[in-house]
Amino acid sequence: MRNTHATATATEATKACGLSAAPWRHEVRHLVRRIKRMPEIRADKVKHAKWLILTGKLETPARIDETARRIMKELGL
Repeated sequence: MRNTHATATATEATKACGLSAAPWRHEVRHLVRRIKRMPEIRADKVKHAKWLILTGKLETPARIDETARRIMKELGL
C-alpha cells in the first residue's frame, strides 16, 4: 500500500525548495533498476565460507602467504 502522506510531504518539500519532482523520482527509478540487477547472495554459503576460513579448513591467499613466510623463516631463507 502506498503511503500518500509521505508522497505528498516529499512533493511539497521538493516544491518548497524550488525543484521539480522529476529529478528525485528519476534517481529513485535508477537506484531501483540497479538494485534489481544486483545478484542475489546466498547468505548460507557466505556464512559457511566464513566458518571454513575461521576454522582453518579453507586456505586463503593471505593464509598461504603467511605459511610460506613462516616456513622460509624457519629454514633461514
